[in-house]
Amino acid sequence: MATREDTRRQNNQQHELIPLAALISRELKSEKMEKPSVSYGYAEKAKKGEDFYLVKTDCQRVPGNSASTFSVFAIFDGHHGNAAAIYARDNLLNHVLAAMPRELGRDEWLHALPRALVAGFVKTDKEFQLKGKTSGTTATFVIVDRWTVTVACVGDSRCVLDIQGGAVSDLSVDHRLEDNEEERQRVIASGGEVGRLSIVGGVEIGPLRCWPGGLCLSRSIGDVDVGEFIVPIPHVKQVKLSNCGGRLIIASDGVWDALSSEMAAKSCRGLPADLAARQVVKETLRTKGLKDDTTCVVVDIIPPENDVTLLPPPKKQNKLKALYFWKKLLNYTNKSSKKLSPLIIVEELFEEGSAMLAERLGNDDSSAQSASGFNCAICQVDLAANEGISVHAGSIFSTCSKPWQGPFLCSDCRDKKDAMEGKRPSADEQKGHLCPSSFQCGTHGSFSYPFTTAFYPDCGILVINCTDSYQTIGLSPNGPWYGFVNTFPTKTSVLATDYLQQTSYTCIQFEGEPISLPKSSTFVFTILTNETFWKCRRNFSMSGTGRQSSRVLVCQDYIIYKSYGYSDDGNEFSSCDDFQYPEYLMLELSDKCSQCISEGGQCQELKNDNSQCIRKRKGKRLQLILGLVATASSLGVILIVSIIMCAKRRRASKGFKILGNKTTTRNRNVEAFLKSYGSLAPKRYTYSEITKMTNNFEVKLGEGGYGAVFKGRLHDGHDGRFVAVKNLKSLRGDGEEFINEVVSIGRTNHVNVVTLLGFCFEGDKRALVYEFLPNGSLEKFIYDAASCQSLPSKTLYSILVGIAKGLDYLHRGCNARILHFDIKPHNILLDEEFCPKISDFGLARLCPAKDSLVSMSEARGTIGYIAPEVFCRNNFGGVSNKSDVYSYGMMILDLVCGRRNVIAEAQQGSEMYFPEWIYRQLDLEVHGIMNGEEKELKRKMILVGLWCIQSYPSNRPPMDKVIEMLEGSLESIQVPPMPHLSSIPNSVINSTFSTTY
Repeated sequence: MATREDTRRQNNQQHELIPLAALISRELKSEKMEKPSVSYGYAEKAKKGEDFYLVKTDCQRVPGNSASTFSVFAIFDGHHGNAAAIYARDNLLNHVLAAMPRELGRDEWLHALPRALVAGFVKTDKEFQLKGKTSGTTATFVIVDRWTVTVACVGDSRCVLDIQGGAVSDLSVDHRLEDNEEERQRVIASGGEVGRLSIVGGVEIGPLRCWPGGLCLSRSIGDVDVGEFIVPIPHVKQVKLSNCGGRLIIASDGVWDALSSEMAAKSCRGLPADLAARQVVKETLRTKGLKDDTTCVVVDIIPPENDVTLLPPPKKQNKLKALYFWKKLLNYTNKSSKKLSPLIIVEELFEEGSAMLAERLGNDDSSAQSASGFNCAICQVDLAANEGISVHAGSIFSTCSKPWQGPFLCSDCRDKKDAMEGKRPSADEQKGHLCPSSFQCGTHGSFSYPFTTAFYPDCGILVINCTDSYQTIGLSPNGPWYGFVNTFPTKTSVLATDYLQQTSYTCIQFEGEPISLPKSSTFVFTILTNETFWKCRRNFSMSGTGRQSSRVLVCQDYIIYKSYGYSDDGNEFSSCDDFQYPEYLMLELSDKCSQCISEGGQCQELKNDNSQCIRKRKGKRLQLILGLVATASSLGVILIVSIIMCAKRRRASKGFKILGNKTTTRNRNVEAFLKSYGSLAPKRYTYSEITKMTNNFEVKLGEGGYGAVFKGRLHDGHDGRFVAVKNLKSLRGDGEEFINEVVSIGRTNHVNVVTLLGFCFEGDKRALVYEFLPNGSLEKFIYDAASCQSLPSKTLYSILVGIAKGLDYLHRGCNARILHFDIKPHNILLDEEFCPKISDFGLARLCPAKDSLVSMSEARGTIGYIAPEVFCRNNFGGVSNKSDVYSYGMMILDLVCGRRNVIAEAQQGSEMYFPEWIYRQLDLEVHGIMNGEEKELKRKMILVGLWCIQSYPSNRPPMDKVIEMLEGSLESIQVPPMPHLSSIPNSVINSTFSTTY
């Protein structure tokens, strides 16, 4: 029991006064008080290995000036992998510092810091998304400059401040939708949806998530596949501590899921920073166990005077003495601050709470002109430098805040937002001036007319619903809706799945009714792939061999089984009826509408199953005439001056100086890329040389999707060698296709790969110069009935072996593998001896030999030859060299069987799909075979083709194995299972779509 003397001693200690000399000394040493010492400690416990931290205590605002030193501490908590967290840890600080203006004083530097943090977060997010990886990360980024602490955060990692008297304050914001009402409002106002996962019966489970994407956070770095409503703009808060200092606790959500801010601060009081971090992690594990990665960084900001005056530590200090020192320091701070500290000991300098910059800093901001990186909430368009972020005044302890005014949007997106909130314009107003020029749709990229969104149905002819978790497309806002799988590069064709039907099979679908697709005069629907179903009697019993087929529906008189293509279904279900049900569809703009749009018009569907082209309205004729008369003289002068200037420029541009006259980013990108290859790039010609070698494009050999091919002759020491010149009429995107073709084929050297002799890149003029092959493409020997019999089986066989060797060389014979992605008869050229040569590398991809898979943002290739995994990776696996194997297999079947013959037979009976028809002909006599040797040769080629078009890439042989099978005996080749997916129906044979030049 405490004695009276003990009580008196405690009261004296509580009222102990600081000597006057100490107060005077403190005032005289103001410079010293401006530079506190910073100590830190960290601790972690890994479960998934996705947490990372950053500690740098030697950063300098002015290089070489130790007085400008500041410290950086950060926590990164990755999800869906650790790639985003690692990238942010390694690059975020550099991006923030790069956004800071030069030659600023300390106060100006701190004033510009919030802007730079926003710019750094956005730049880190954009650059990581370009890598094509799907992971994301939270980030809590803390900069300590003397007494000023600036915190920027996205996600649910947090930073708290513990100061004297046990006051604990949050310096960050939790961006989990479950806990943040303002973030839910922002997502909804921006056009997204917030909801939980729904299971059978409509029961909702789990935390609130943002759709599309399904992420439970509203802000993060990375997350390329979760839609545009997850933003990288951080919440930024800047405070200035009193001279009593304080403690920062920075931790990942593994800590905050178990401990409140007060619990975390209380658990480690009285401990030095290194022991404090361990104690927080220990308390987390004691409370909740190791449920997630748990990482904590503790930072102590200590007045330097205390280190000298209070209790100088010995040179070597053990943990117990360090603990005692910290307790003494804390007690001293608590006692002295009662007389010396102001009422509010933390001054808030800055806080930005909205996601997309609702209010602006004034235009007189000294750092405004150098800031960048701010974006619109939806379309991410860059804002002007003087469009800053809001400033919210008030105390850090205040519970009230300024009302949220919504995300900052550009004018186009503001119109969209008004429409979403019921301020919907009329159809005429939409078409007149409110139709968005383009819009983003999740990971599918940007779309424009003829596509539109459900909010603007009158602004296009194909509606894309981008707000649901599963994005869908339809011909009207009322449907029918189809699952949006992928898009082709031209953005005039999209790949869809019969999503609604697949998720709700009914017995009536298998009653023999014909499958009907929507009819439209503006878009053409075609079936690409089909699923096989078996309709069996109720007493049917499936044996063990059919274990890979599943029962999907039980009807009154029969049972429906779904085939997965690995078992011998033909024998297993011989007593059942088979159904081919559409699985994947292609929607392609009709020829009439395509021409209308290319000419600047808009296509409109009429009620009589027809369409019309509406041209843009022109001004009144009288006003136009008066305007022309009034400005005729001025225009004449301008025209004459322009002609003179153009003539001078044309005379001044000689040789390869032409590219200097073009300043577009696209041309600069291509030019820089070609220069980086130096001598590896083929010979470069000027456009005048191209014109000369083709005799002004006199003899046309053919026409492709992106240009025509002309016959030419070299005049530069090649003895008049004939060449084929592909004159490209457009350069899409950043010139990827042009670069691919020049660099990919330019580094090859194989008898079965076409030789690229040179290229031309001059302003907007581009051409490719190839060796001339007199027999043209292989296509005419398949589809031309007159020449179909001109190639005997041995010649076909020789051509197939040559193509296989060329592909094997591309896949294995180069330092970097070349994946072609558009193998088809059109792209196989024949020389005078019918030696095949692979051509047209516009869609090719270069990848290191060690990489087995490649990433692609969109489908590429030609309908009928595209491997299933290229347009539906979730079901069939990644894209690899096996995708070329599939295309090669389809080409074999084309060569040997000829699709037109199949169509002619199918038209006389029920529709039969190409690979299935071939599979069923294996044991039958093939029409046109004259002897046993030819029959054996054709059977071998068909078997190899069927092996190559197996639905799953792992079941297809590599090209070296294909060569081995072709050159080996027929007996060594087993009969493959029938492919699970039929590649293309008869009704689509004549409707191919190519993405090449």
